[in-house]
Amino acid sequence: GKLPMDKLNPGFCFVNLILVLHYLILFFLLLIRIINVTNHHL
Repeated sequence: GKLPMDKLNPGFCFVNLILVLHYLILFFLLLIRIINVTNHHL
């Protein structure tokens, strides 16, 4: 990023990556659950 904090703490980018992956996994689990519910109703 453009923030000077990135130079002070390079681990910050790694934490951000983990957070993004965590939310992506949650999103996919929610999507799968919605698809399963839709299939049951059909």
